[in-house]
Amino acid sequence: MRRITLAAAASFCLLLPPLIAHAGTGGKTFTFSTTPVDCSKSTTTTSPFGRCAAGTRAPAVVVKATAPKPAASAAAVSAKPATPVTTAPAPTAGYVKCAEFGQLCKVTEPSVVIWGNGTKFTSGKVVDKSVWCNGSLGADWPDNRATSCWTKPAGVAKDTSGSTMLASALSIVYSALPTGSPGSGLFQVMPTTERPADSDLGAFRTSCNFAKMARIDPIVFPGTVGQSHLHTFFGNTAVSENSTTDSLLAFGNSTCRGGIANRSAYWVPTMIDTATGKPVAPDEINVYYKAGVFTGDKLSRGIPQGLRMVAGNPAATAPRTDTDVFAYRFKCIGGPLGENDKYGSAIPNCDLGASVWQEIFFPQCWDGVNLDSPDHKSHMSYPVAVPDPSSTRGWQMLACPASHPVILPEISFNVVYTAKTRDAALKWRLASDNYDPAKPGGYSSHGDWFNGWRHDVSEAWFQNCLVAKKDCHSHLLGDGRMIY
Repeated sequence: MRRITLAAAASFCLLLPPLIAHAGTGGKTFTFSTTPVDCSKSTTTTSPFGRCAAGTRAPAVVVKATAPKPAASAAAVSAKPATPVTTAPAPTAGYVKCAEFGQLCKVTEPSVVIWGNGTKFTSGKVVDKSVWCNGSLGADWPDNRATSCWTKPAGVAKDTSGSTMLASALSIVYSALPTGSPGSGLFQVMPTTERPADSDLGAFRTSCNFAKMARIDPIVFPGTVGQSHLHTFFGNTAVSENSTTDSLLAFGNSTCRGGIANRSAYWVPTMIDTATGKPVAPDEINVYYKAGVFTGDKLSRGIPQGLRMVAGNPAATAPRTDTDVFAYRFKCIGGPLGENDKYGSAIPNCDLGASVWQEIFFPQCWDGVNLDSPDHKSHMSYPVAVPDPSSTRGWQMLACPASHPVILPEISFNVVYTAKTRDAALKWRLASDNYDPAKPGGYSSHGDWFNGWRHDVSEAWFQNCLVAKKDCHSHLLGDGRMIY
């Protein structure tokens, strides 16, 4: 397979999907994902999926490095059987050429986009916004000889089911993705003489810096890149489309307090400033692990290893109603006026200097068997109203349903963004807000959580903070240790 030069010296290599890049002569081979690559040396690639622009910063995180393999002989290469190619309808059958390789194929309605060399074409993909003409448009192309892209209307309405999340309806400047924290590779747990205070319920919290942004979702779209809208990740810095429980526990730094004591992955749809198309970097995420509607001593058990779940509805197009599950809300906090208001389903216009808080509330009732489910929700349940057996007036109480009898700690996200200019948040929308732009942004708010806590550490705060009904703030484990 031939190689294509992507960048000159002293420039940055723009890698859209994960690529294989080679730096220098006789160097190692690296697989990249989503943080900047400095093209300070000759850089080539065995994939045609990206391009390089001088002076730009582009996605790429080194996942692994291996010594280069000896080049195969010409005979061996020519003898390799070709990968079958799906022949799409010729451009004359409704397709119109929209871009040369490396250019933007402009799309204004749901469309099928294919790429090829004029004779052979990939099976392509359905998109609902403009896309780059590159290898992300079809994984069944056997070589690098594709030169152009063609498109035709898909003949379907824009998907709002949440089942595909093909792309964001927003115009996003992907070259402006902010660089996240590198995190820590240390086990940051130490002794302390500080003791937690008594609590009526029991609570533990932690905080994490922003790690990266990427169009991946290892829960909803495992193994694929670009099918999801853009997400903002916190916690494990090595999270990828291929992440599993084992990989989270074994690899990656962590941007959370405690370092690799907590390699969990937390993510939400990226906040986009529609005035510029640039993603908005959050200040941090505060994650609460509390007793929820129960008291800590009523919890059944700590969080199971391997548990993952989704809260909220990425396909929502309207405000949450009283009959909807209370899975999210926004509010304004702080600033010069000491705000604590504007609670609701839409992104609020917080005062200059105040913080927009995006809160996500996860269910805490588990079926006791499944660590995941096809919709990534049905193995969990929110508490439901049932008759209160102690009431003589017919009152009700919240309890876990019989189908989900195991009471776990309640997890909630608090993602914080500062309004750095006046009326900034009026122009903010989530990358998943695929609905009428005349409506306020934020209705599609949701979050994903994938457990990566070291089990002995999560059991420490579960037993000594929640079950013991102590307030451990955001650092105490309740057993004479703290995370930092």
